[in-house]
Amino acid sequence: TAEVRRTIQVGQTPLFQYGVFYNEDLEILPGPDMTVTGRIHANGDIYLNGGSLLRLHTPYLHCTGEILREPKYEDAMAAGATVIWNRSTSEFVVMDKDNCSADRLGLSRTIEYYDNFDGDPELWVDYADATWGGTVMTQAHGIRTVAVPSIQTMSPEGYYHDNAGLIIEYLGNGVNVIQRINGVLSTITSLLPAGTVTLGTIYDARERATLSMMRVDMGKLREAGVMPANGLIYAYRTDTRESRPHGILLTNGKELGAPLMLVSPDPVYIKGDFNAPDATSTFAKEPALLICDAFNVLSNAWDNTKTSTSIVPPAAATEINLAIASGIVPTPDTGGAYSGGLENFTRLHENWTGVELKISGSFLCFHPSVFATASFLSATFSAPNRTWMFDPDLLGREVEFAREIIPWAVDVRRVAWQDNAESILD
Repeated sequence: TAEVRRTIQVGQTPLFQYGVFYNEDLEILPGPDMTVTGRIHANGDIYLNGGSLLRLHTPYLHCTGEILREPKYEDAMAAGATVIWNRSTSEFVVMDKDNCSADRLGLSRTIEYYDNFDGDPELWVDYADATWGGTVMTQAHGIRTVAVPSIQTMSPEGYYHDNAGLIIEYLGNGVNVIQRINGVLSTITSLLPAGTVTLGTIYDARERATLSMMRVDMGKLREAGVMPANGLIYAYRTDTRESRPHGILLTNGKELGAPLMLVSPDPVYIKGDFNAPDATSTFAKEPALLICDAFNVLSNAWDNTKTSTSIVPPAAATEINLAIASGIVPTPDTGGAYSGGLENFTRLHENWTGVELKISGSFLCFHPSVFATASFLSATFSAPNRTWMFDPDLLGREVEFAREIIPWAVDVRRVAWQDNAESILD
């Protein structure tokens, strides 16, 4: 007879508490000035570079690998300045190429502590702690991987589908809208106002294809009184493939009227202001979260006239209040195309030169995109004036749905192991 006893410690972390969370290498390489706020975590390396000034206004810049002051996709020197907030002094301190934690030779990823750290990771730890007051931590500090939800939970018949209060689907022969109340499913498509869910197309220059869209008018859903009590909407198409990444287009979402979590295994496009009611509106900003394969934004000026031969259409200022978990197309470890970095986490399709795109929420990358896998192409749009920031209001701590259905990272640590085998220590 043998007896084994194991003691474990289980921790839970709500992933939407991060301003930026990547379950792989994180690259932040903007051309224009950019400020990033909120907690930043990468289960991998962090690459920091920029054409001008990159300001990380955060008390938490952590990774399980190393921080490099250069791009991942090419062996180039850092062009601009990167400054990081010191949580002890509330001042910004420069991170230069010779005072970050790692270097690489060519396109290899061999960890090399710099000469001024004598190859000793503990010297880097002491330097980082003294310079940024605990803001900057890497694998040398013992930062551990944070678990993420499995992509299978996004799939039809997965967790979110099976718990959604409203399911919107395209099965190849029309759309269905299904309501779940107390576990009972009812098809309500015919009861909705005309135009609530329609079919159409859009030209996506990055994917180099005209793609089919299931267009969902969020305002009409709200007016019809069918926004789900638990806040969870699941929308999907059965014809989405990597060769044809058809998607979901959300329109008229300026006023939601209730907390919302929308999950789709497909690419999602948002047109115009979203969850951003005017000051004179009777509606308020709501906790709002999105999980999807790829996140696209179309401005308030988008008129769907873009084609494979047309010019890139002009954008108009747009505001979105939303926490977003989306896939990306990662930069390969050796060569290959650039992922676009955090600055292009949001896929754009218009000429945004001199135009503001304001996104308040969080930016989470759990996995590579499954369907929208075309490489980043800067020629298909021009960059906006990015006003991107973490917004804790979107988490809605007092809202029941936020506690029940938003993703949590679960960490299990073995604390002790004991068996009844004879021991010389007895």
